[in-house]
Amino acid sequence: MNSPNTGYKRKRGFSIIELAVVVTVISTIAALGVPRFAQVKNRTEATTIANDLRIFTQAVELYNIMQGSFPRFLSLDSIPEDINEMLPNIWKDGSYNWHYYSSTAYTYIYIYNLQFSAEQGLIFDETVDDGNITKGKVRITYDGGFVYLFENNVGV
Repeated sequence: MNSPNTGYKRKRGFSIIELAVVVTVISTIAALGVPRFAQVKNRTEATTIANDLRIFTQAVELYNIMQGSFPRFLSLDSIPEDINEMLPNIWKDGSYNWHYYSSTAYTYIYIYNLQFSAEQGLIFDETVDDGNITKGKVRITYDGGFVYLFENNVGV
């Protein structure tokens, strides 16, 4: 049997309920993905800086081996040629704010104004050192930077 023609013609398209379901599903997927992207970004930034530090420390330690001591002075304006050749421009062009100090008791590099989060600090310490920000070669500072202690005069 044919149903009587009521004069109502159904339009093709999505109903409000179907649209609400689609929007809810997309919102849920986005809400689950955004924190993961933030974690990946934090890890990438911390790992990049850790690798940059590794290059710097290797250059200074190689200088120490070749010259018999750590350089007494090291700054953007005063980098010994042996170290300068090994460093990428990010250490020489002001990309990093850093201060180097060396004495008979200890040698360190202090990198500051990094704006590290606590999570990034832990990732950085795990990558470079022992994963404990209160001991080892790396110490996280109050300003979101860190201090890297070179191994010289151990026991002093």
